[in-house]
Amino acid sequence: MRFVSSMKVRNLDQYLHLHFIVLIFGFTGILGKLISFPAQYLVFYRLLFTIPILFLIIKFKKQTLRVTRKELIQFLLVGIIVGMHWITFFHSIKVSNVSVALSCLASSTLFVGILEPLFHKQKIAWLEIVMGILVLVTLSIMLGFEITYIKGALFGVTSAFLAGTFNVINKRFSGTKSSLSLTFYELIGALIPVIIVIFWNQTEWNSFPIPKQWDLLWLIILASICTAYPFAAIVQLMKTLSAYTVTLAINFEPIYAIILAFFIFGDSEKMGTPFYIGVAVVMMIVFAYPTIKKLKTNYQHEI
Repeated sequence: MRFVSSMKVRNLDQYLHLHFIVLIFGFTGILGKLISFPAQYLVFYRLLFTIPILFLIIKFKKQTLRVTRKELIQFLLVGIIVGMHWITFFHSIKVSNVSVALSCLASSTLFVGILEPLFHKQKIAWLEIVMGILVLVTLSIMLGFEITYIKGALFGVTSAFLAGTFNVINKRFSGTKSSLSLTFYELIGALIPVIIVIFWNQTEWNSFPIPKQWDLLWLIILASICTAYPFAAIVQLMKTLSAYTVTLAINFEPIYAIILAFFIFGDSEKMGTPFYIGVAVVMMIVFAYPTIKKLKTNYQHEI
């Protein structure tokens, strides 16, 4: 009886830790608004600070960074998608607000469901197609009432699509290498689109933004507490918690971020009633998706 009780306490601790990590992920959007730099510079410094921290974590854990040339190219290409995802995500925040960007990012789970059969040459699941269409239609309707945020919504949905693409492709490599070393090379690859965008937009290099005071503090927090730490922690939690539990918890990220943004930024994050109704509908669909999929899988196994 005491053993069962201790198991329940340990599971509760892990579950609370998981939601704390998701809360940190949600705070990433807050930092995206607090940092004054345009999206490409924000992502550039995020990578510049995160890569050395991740390198130290890998060395501390005594994991190898050795990969083949083919694997290196593959990981760098996946990293390009990561870089594009971060640029579009933070740009969505810059041209709209945290609430819009995170509500659009919620659709990434359903993009995974749509893209996975295409990448892995599996039978197309109509459940994912129907739910994906419902999410996009709901987003279109709710943001139609917030016409000033349409540009941010387009970048937000693009970011969600790129996040879904990254997750589907990354799944192929997850069992071949250490998660930390895989991420290390992907983050280096993420620098490629970031540097291209910077070169494309930078006209005078003496005006290249250098982080000072609050921007420097927010970037350090973004790189360490909101990037390196949660990734290392969630990899550890996934050894004991099911993928279903982790996926369900991550779906809380937009909710946490929207609540945090409202209390931190006040009126600039205040949206109309149709927006919050739309967010509620999107979150209902996103939360229902893994449950319906699990029930469908169990039903097929019983048959």
